[in-house]
Amino acid sequence: LSQVPLVSEMRLLVSSVSGVFDQARILAHFVGRRGCDTGFRSSSISSYCTSHSKIHRTIVTMSASAQTNLKRSPLDDTSVEGVEKRRKPTQVQSRGVPNFPFSPQGQSGTIPQVGFGTATIHGNDCERAVMCALDAGYRYIDTALLYKNHTPVGNALKKTKVPRSDIFLTSKCSFFCAEDAFPNTPETSMNLKGRELESIDICLKELQQDYIDLMLIHNPCASKEELSAAMMPHYFELESLKTPNNAPPEKLRNGDNIRSLCLDAKLSAVKASLDYKSTFEMRKASWLAMEKALASGKVKYIGVSNYPAELLLEMKKYATVMPAVNQLELHPRHAAVELQKVAKDLGVVLTAYGTGNSVMIEKNAIVKEIAERHGKSAVQVVLRWTVQSGIVAIPRSRTPDHIIENVDVFDWVLSAEEMAAINAMNEEYPYYWWHDPIKMVTRTA
Repeated sequence: LSQVPLVSEMRLLVSSVSGVFDQARILAHFVGRRGCDTGFRSSSISSYCTSHSKIHRTIVTMSASAQTNLKRSPLDDTSVEGVEKRRKPTQVQSRGVPNFPFSPQGQSGTIPQVGFGTATIHGNDCERAVMCALDAGYRYIDTALLYKNHTPVGNALKKTKVPRSDIFLTSKCSFFCAEDAFPNTPETSMNLKGRELESIDICLKELQQDYIDLMLIHNPCASKEELSAAMMPHYFELESLKTPNNAPPEKLRNGDNIRSLCLDAKLSAVKASLDYKSTFEMRKASWLAMEKALASGKVKYIGVSNYPAELLLEMKKYATVMPAVNQLELHPRHAAVELQKVAKDLGVVLTAYGTGNSVMIEKNAIVKEIAERHGKSAVQVVLRWTVQSGIVAIPRSRTPDHIIENVDVFDWVLSAEEMAAINAMNEEYPYYWWHDPIKMVTRTA
């Protein structure tokens, strides 16, 4: 219970029983615990009750004495033994998160269709969130050396009762291009291209693990110019969402789009500094190091992140083992259609990040209508679209209610018409990572 706030405990318990009356008994119990200090929010309880009208009516029609008796049920036992009895597997855990298979050249296996992302979550918040995710049925935990949260992730894996063999742990390394291109800090020096094997050892130590299930090259950039250009959407999209008052202007006085002008300038800088041979050799060396890590047994599978279709195909020139996974920004507004086709042909599974920020999902009329039709949230609709498209989703959240909600996408489906409506939203518009500078690298070959 110390890891899961009260509202989420309520939702887990409600989902673990069938029958309106039994669900009402649990809700009545929680209504009776108003005022406790373990994360309770009366508005959340009220909202949950009223959104489940049958359960709500059952509670309302109960007599006061009946509700009092219900509040004296075994659920009131807050001892360690009582809490442990309540932490039995939920429906989500018992039915499990299904897997996608991957079978590229040189490796094969499976990966859960929904994982828990940890980017930007740190310290105790991260440990609690990972524990909550594992309690809710997630079995895939995604982190990275760049995120600086390996220690709390590792702490959660040590504390959970879920066997390590049931957990699919992913991390990433090889983010920065060269030591002299960025501030010489511990963050950059232990996460450099050319030092993949050292970085993997650091990951294992920080995560307190003997092995990592899947290790990814965090990005394919081989120069400071490439990385700066590829990350440009962060400034215009994500920073604007975080601090609307400091958002960059959209247009110049003459009407020119500032985002487009900046992207064009960054692309020109990449072109001016481009050395195809050296960038090719850097990517090749990084991947060959990953193959050594795979052979050593320190990682079970290897893959890449933020690779466009052109670079996946380029890997056929030097890879003995092709990537199991390519993790990238993918959502209705940036669906990476060409990459989906190439990955499928190669036997590579795509893993999508960026679901929550894309298209300002909650405000999108198409997604909102579909969500209302299914009685789901807008984010759930997009997560369902993702897995129904054959792509792994790794939503992130600090909030237990949202963590639980995000994995609840397997007992309902979108119709062909709904899938087509969401597919039609694609503009190949990135919020995080711009592939064009990297694509240009391969066109010069």
